[in-house]
Amino acid sequence: DQMEEEWDLAGLEQVLAGEFNLRQPVKKWFEDDNHFTIDMLRERVLKEVKTLYQQKEQNLGPMVMRTLEKTIMLRSLDLHWKEHLAAMDHMRQSIGLRGYAQKNPVQEYKREAFLMFTNLLDIHYRDVIGTLLTIEISGEDPLATMRGTPQKNPYASDNLNMQHISLGQMADVDEAEYAEQDDTAVATFVRKDRKVGRNEPCPCGSGKKYKVCHGKIG
Repeated sequence: DQMEEEWDLAGLEQVLAGEFNLRQPVKKWFEDDNHFTIDMLRERVLKEVKTLYQQKEQNLGPMVMRTLEKTIMLRSLDLHWKEHLAAMDHMRQSIGLRGYAQKNPVQEYKREAFLMFTNLLDIHYRDVIGTLLTIEISGEDPLATMRGTPQKNPYASDNLNMQHISLGQMADVDEAEYAEQDDTAVATFVRKDRKVGRNEPCPCGSGKKYKVCHGKIG
């Protein structure tokens, strides 16, 4: 956790306005109440999000809102699930090197797979909520407008490549395989992407600085 003086309240206001169409004086809330806490901030923001969501549903109607929710959720899942599978495959291919650091590759795979899936859900929910709150539908028949855009089934075999190794399969790997590997076979790691600065936004999309998110030490 960061100290209160390190909180980027102005940045939070920008994120809420840009990603969730929620324009609230967050900084003023803290200035007006010396006892205003991060938990109170969370409750206040959630309350404002629910109010904005209810207003959106009243304007569009329940039927349109349910269809819109389904459409946006499928699109988001289609995008982020494919990215997740690619990341899992990359992690699977490199997990064997953990054995050289005196770590159990199987347990490391399970641990990182769980963290990656949790991160996937966080990004998915954030994307869906943000899109629902910011999207504007024009026309006399919103349902007809949405039906006019063909939707892909994110679970279709031709839409997603499901050929990555599962946790169950990884658990069946002979752990002795890693123990018997020759130390001379360790490949030199070459970074393909630019290293993320510790004060830069975390690539996971959480809005936090890298040093307090996935780059946190300890």
